[in-house]
Amino acid sequence: MIDHKSARLVRLLVASLLVLSAVASARSAVAAPDVIVQFEGLSNDDNEVIASLRTMPPDSNLAVGPAHVFEIVNSVGRISSKSGGTITSFSLHSFFGLGPDDWFDSDPRVLYDAISGRWFATEFTNNPSTETSSIVLAVSLTSDPTGAFCRYRLGNPTSEVFLQDYPMIGMSDDKVIISYNGFTFDPETWVGGGYYVLNKADLLACGTLRFTRVPPAASFGNMHPAQSLASTSDAWGATTFTDGSGNIMKVLKFSGVPGVTTVTSTEFSMSVRQWLSAPAAEQPGSQTVETLDTRPLSVAWRDNTLWLTGAEVCYPGESTGRSCIRLLEVATDLLTARQDLSYGATGKYYYFPAMRPDADGNLHFVFSSSSATEYPDVRVTGRRATDPVNTLQASTQLRAGVGATGFRYGDYSGAAVDPSNPLIVWVAGEYMKAAASDGWGTAIAALQFTTPLTIDITAPRNGDTVSGTNWVVVWPHNFQGTPTCTIKVDGTQVAQQTCADSPTSIPWNTTAIGDGPRTLTVTITDSTPRTGTTSVSIYVANTPLTVDVTQPRNGDTVSGTNWVIVWPHNFQGTPICTIKIDGTQVAQQTCADSPTSIPWNTTAFPNGGHTITVILTDSTTRTGSKSVSVTVAN
Repeated sequence: MIDHKSARLVRLLVASLLVLSAVASARSAVAAPDVIVQFEGLSNDDNEVIASLRTMPPDSNLAVGPAHVFEIVNSVGRISSKSGGTITSFSLHSFFGLGPDDWFDSDPRVLYDAISGRWFATEFTNNPSTETSSIVLAVSLTSDPTGAFCRYRLGNPTSEVFLQDYPMIGMSDDKVIISYNGFTFDPETWVGGGYYVLNKADLLACGTLRFTRVPPAASFGNMHPAQSLASTSDAWGATTFTDGSGNIMKVLKFSGVPGVTTVTSTEFSMSVRQWLSAPAAEQPGSQTVETLDTRPLSVAWRDNTLWLTGAEVCYPGESTGRSCIRLLEVATDLLTARQDLSYGATGKYYYFPAMRPDADGNLHFVFSSSSATEYPDVRVTGRRATDPVNTLQASTQLRAGVGATGFRYGDYSGAAVDPSNPLIVWVAGEYMKAAASDGWGTAIAALQFTTPLTIDITAPRNGDTVSGTNWVVVWPHNFQGTPTCTIKVDGTQVAQQTCADSPTSIPWNTTAIGDGPRTLTVTITDSTPRTGTTSVSIYVANTPLTVDVTQPRNGDTVSGTNWVIVWPHNFQGTPICTIKIDGTQVAQQTCADSPTSIPWNTTAFPNGGHTITVILTDSTTRTGSKSVSVTVAN
């Protein structure tokens, strides 16, 4: 977007490499929504390396396909794996196939359309010397963004005699809509907002494009078409550019297909809580951060619901106006607002939000933040579909800022639903990565609302005694990917293996651990990587439970009342000694003392040879036994 009062996009051409100090980024703890993947995105240093210039602001945003993350900023792009590995980086000048007459290009956007399986990217280009401007559109031929793209120029028919600033893209099943704000070249004055409705089938076929051009109107502007995340022919959009009161928002419905049926747009005016422009945001030092105006910055449609967000002034528990996030949820079948909330914090400024709803209706947010004591950072938040209306959860810092910006910030952030798992939303946001005033960077993260990662242990049970090779039977729950289970006994790791199956049996050997009461803990770690733990108390008994019989001795002759003298060893608790003659129990009593004398009567057995067996059982339920042969002589 061009600032028509000051330079909105600053390019510092460099003849030699300017080295900026790299600063380590802060990472947040996992919160709701869970940050399941995060990695560094593009930075101004990448602009310098790839395009030999430094650019402000970045206009960071991204799209996500089945296997790729595509981030795009002023003036470079990068395609990465979903784990953050760089596949390819490039200048946007080369990606969009621009030439020497394209003196200035800016405001890139990229979407992945899960319905068609294609990538759509836009930016605007202009030449002040010829006073012409075009919006360039690139459409992939497949779902692989590293492959070929078909490119188009939009204008009347391919260029306009005014600036087509700040293009925004949205789509439905059969049409693509690209809006813009028009300004004259010299002097730069407002012309109005316009848009194009494009035949989507023509774009997918890389064919001759049929489209409807709606010229700019001075009473119309800042219209953001929505990305449709579910099947629909009608496309939707929204704008707050109305009567200036801040109490009216317009929702637009686009019907028809260019070249096939008549294209129509229907405007619905909705009364909303007053929505006024946010103040500039504080940061440490004397300079402030521009937070833009009330325009919608991120708009999405799913299942008769239009979500939109932007910045506004609000008073979060104080008399000082701050920059806050405004969020509206509009029922497009009823044209009523289900939710209308302001999200801010005392002493802080929130700006440049982006959001997407997942397939369950949970909402995922990214935004930048700063205060008088905090440099511009990037944060995430969200709300479950079951949360109370007009609420967002507490935010989590994704990256901390380390310096103050001295240039333009924004103009927007990015959010995209993962087509491989539509419960995951990817986000990209700007933060001050370096202390230099142009040292912006971006962070990329995947967000998901998940149920807690848990694990059950069904063996050994709480209180069991174990010895030798022991099998721990685990049942993992709510994991992503292939989880790993780590077994520790009193903090010492004794085993580790994958445990995706329920149940999974994991062996360990008790001989590495001393005898006695122990705590066995199983920790499950999944691919996000979240963790969950559970513990049981066990008793390790490596030393055998034994008992000596010192009377009668082997070969003795016994009669009448006979006393069996036992000496138990290695027992826990109070042991019990059971005496059997040829398998028949004749006596039982506790036998913790050494020696313990236990009586039995021989008259219940015939004369002759017999076997006396003493069985020792302790509180761990282990047993030990000893036998002697005697002759009964009644």
